[in-house]
Amino acid sequence: MTLTNDDLKAIQKIVDEKKFSLSEDDHKNLREMTEIIVQESLNLEAGQTLDDKLSHFPTKEEFYSKEDEVLKELKTVKEEMQILNGLHRKVNQNETQIEKLEKIHPNNKHPLVL
Repeated sequence: MTLTNDDLKAIQKIVDEKKFSLSEDDHKNLREMTEIIVQESLNLEAGQTLDDKLSHFPTKEEFYSKEDEVLKELKTVKEEMQILNGLHRKVNQNETQIEKLEKIHPNNKHPLVL
C-alpha cells in the first residue's frame, strides 16, 4: 500500500504537533554514553583524561621552537654544502691545470731551459 499526499501531510502534522524533548535522565544517559564512547575510541583508562593521555607530547610552543632550531640547522648545512661544492670545483680545476702543466713541463722544468 502506497502513501498518498494526504497521508504524508497527516504524518507531518502529527510530527509537528509532538514536541520531542529529552528528559534530565535522557540527558544524563546521553552524556554517560558519550563519555564511554570517547574513552573507548581514545583508549583511555578509567579516570584518565585526554590531557593525561597527551601529556608526553610537547606543547605547541615547544614544538615550534624545536622546529625553528632544526630549520636553522638545515639552512646552515645547505649553506655549508654550497660553499664546499664551490671549493670542490676549484680544487678540481686546479688539479686539471696542474696535470696539464706537468705534461708540458716534464721533471718540473720547462723544455726550452737547458
